[in-house]
Amino acid sequence: MGERIVNRSEMARILEVSEPTLDRMMDRGLPVLQRGGNGKPYQFDVEAVIAWARDDAEREEAARSAREADINQLAMDLNGGATAEIEGVSPGLSGKARIDAINALLLQDKLAKQRGELVPVEDVRADYQAMFARLRQRLLSLDTLLTRSAGLTPAQAAIVRQDMRALLVELAMQIADPDLRPVEPEEMH
Repeated sequence: MGERIVNRSEMARILEVSEPTLDRMMDRGLPVLQRGGNGKPYQFDVEAVIAWARDDAEREEAARSAREADINQLAMDLNGGATAEIEGVSPGLSGKARIDAINALLLQDKLAKQRGELVPVEDVRADYQAMFARLRQRLLSLDTLLTRSAGLTPAQAAIVRQDMRALLVELAMQIADPDLRPVEPEEMH
């Protein structure tokens, strides 16, 4: 099936939403081939929009499921089920006071996310992976750089290469398990 291009009102009809809802969807990332304005119509690739809408629905369902699981866990905690402690919420509070405290914590988290103070762990992990990849690349070429710039012998370059590989292994282990006790510099030799 070839590319099908439609305008804004047609796209809204295809998705069975109003045009203001379509605008909100565009704000959330719905793909637009061409933004409209000054006599220029909006243009949408129907297949790309449908794929985005399907993915968006899956993301919303995953978020809804996660929230539902959180609510179920909180209900269990409040009703004597699993006794997972919630940091910042006293276990001695009455049911209503405990719910209010939990709602206050949820609101704090939501506001912190909006202010950019909380970052999804996937984003942090991706940033660490990118930085580690760049660091790895530079460290693995350090022996060659030192051989050229400082005149290391092949034996000295091999020692540098071995030390860099050991360091990379330690860093990878630390990233994989942040609870590992970091090796102190004086312990390394």
